[in-house]
Amino acid sequence: MNFDYFIDITNKFRPLGETIDTLDKKIVKTKEQIKTLKRNKSLKSKIISLEKEKAILEDQKSLELKRKWDEVYNSTPYFGSHWKALSALYIEERQPSVVKFIRDRHIELQYREGKVRIKEDIARHSLLDFFEIFRVPKIDTSLLPPYSVFLQFKFTLATPYISRDDEAFYIHENPVRKDKVFKVPMVSGSSWKGNMRWVMRKNAGLIDEDPKTEDNKEIIRLFGNEKGNKEEFKRGRLNFYPTFFDQIGLEVINPHNRNTKAGKNPLYIESVPVDADGIFSLLYVPFDLMGRQEGEVKKAVAKDLELICTAIKEMMLTYGFSAKKSSGFGVVKDKLDSGQLNIKGMDLPKKDFSDFSGLEEVISTAIILLNNEVTG
Repeated sequence: MNFDYFIDITNKFRPLGETIDTLDKKIVKTKEQIKTLKRNKSLKSKIISLEKEKAILEDQKSLELKRKWDEVYNSTPYFGSHWKALSALYIEERQPSVVKFIRDRHIELQYREGKVRIKEDIARHSLLDFFEIFRVPKIDTSLLPPYSVFLQFKFTLATPYISRDDEAFYIHENPVRKDKVFKVPMVSGSSWKGNMRWVMRKNAGLIDEDPKTEDNKEIIRLFGNEKGNKEEFKRGRLNFYPTFFDQIGLEVINPHNRNTKAGKNPLYIESVPVDADGIFSLLYVPFDLMGRQEGEVKKAVAKDLELICTAIKEMMLTYGFSAKKSSGFGVVKDKLDSGQLNIKGMDLPKKDFSDFSGLEEVISTAIILLNNEVTG
């Protein structure tokens, strides 16, 4: 969508502000007249007549808002462009009634259509096959160093996922992070890496002691040095792929007044809703072991796989990988699909896994085979 598109949308909607402003003034004037008549105990027939007039004006206002929005809505071809159109109007508009309407329409769209429209629009524009290339990465381990590992499975959210997008031009302050092309919610590879690194630090007791404690050698081996560490910089063996979702929703957080115990200003946070599916893809490449003895490589890979398996399970089921994960966001169900584990140079028994216990079993089998080959 280019700049001219937003100018066109704004120009279509701009006359509405003047119309609504005129209607609002008439409604306010009618309300004042009704109050005056009630205060002076005037005839009920006059009061009823004015109340009917007020109702007609309010209906006219609602119809005018709906008519104009339908015109704008029908000119936006993709669900993501609806958010952009609403954001453009929301930022441009100064009439309070129209601003509130635009905000309410955004909330309505997210609740009503967020779980179905993204995938429908991608399919309608014949982009589904193209989208699947990014959503389900396919890695040829034959091109990688010996004992490189590719792990992939489909997961389902048990609690909503929330994150922070860097989109400044948006209708509210809490948009979920989206892909720049398809405008679908996503978990970036760097987010996966950061969350899994945090879990491994937690398991190693580094966070409980002091959050600033330096990583141990196992964490550096898998993830590399922390950003900014210029001395003895080392790349990690783990590579994370982004996860894309085809659903979007809204969460409501309503802070309560401590005295009245009542909520006053609900906060809307864009999210990926419960039951949305995503693909987790992880590539392990022991590039720094190239040229070493095969037995040494197998032993190192087996040790790393054990650490990786524990961290993935705890990140997914216990700690979560979302913003506000300490409040329970970003946890998945113990139900997996389309799972695969490939290790270059090994013929693993073909075994599907449908939960994290099954994943542990598959990885344990690989670890046993690696260690047996070393001792054998």
